[in-house]
Amino acid sequence: KNPLDSLNRRGFMRVSALGSGALVFGGTGPLTACDPVFLVPAPGLPDILVPPLFNARIVATTGQEVADTGYTWHRWPDGGACFALPYNGWAYVSNSEWFVSNEGGAGASFIRFYSDGQIADAGRVLSGTLINCAGGATPWQTWLSCEEYPRGSVWECHPTGDTPAVQRPAVGRFSHEAAACYVPEEAIYLTE
Repeated sequence: KNPLDSLNRRGFMRVSALGSGALVFGGTGPLTACDPVFLVPAPGLPDILVPPLFNARIVATTGQEVADTGYTWHRWPDGGACFALPYNGWAYVSNSEWFVSNEGGAGASFIRFYSDGQIADAGRVLSGTLINCAGGATPWQTWLSCEEYPRGSVWECHPTGDTPAVQRPAVGRFSHEAAACYVPEEAIYLTE
């Protein structure tokens, strides 16, 4: 069940600002502020640092075609998330913080991967919006794309664009940054 479908304005008044933070898990448990975290250059990409035993690769570059998909990657990539897909692949969704919607920017794009990590295709999940900053993944496997300008909206998107994005006015019209879902309270927390 998607809680945004039945959310009313009063029910959403529980929305509040969230600070940023992250948990980092090591081999024996969570790291603490006293534990050192080491990063090393990724093999073949010396300007990108990753944890030891990790690897990295560039899958999209602004203004260039994504693999052989025919899709040109958007300007000013910002917030993004990965989603497992039902047929053992996954999709990466990324916002565009570009401020002009008709120049191949703004909105959000996706890259779909096969289970072996090869790129299957790429395309749009959201267009016609402006300054899509961060956002957040939902537990029901959709992407919340947040517009970061006065009277901006939050748009709920399917990670491969199979269904049209839906504007979610109940979360308010203001300069949105990020969104995080807290399932036990059926709440979505937003930063501004």
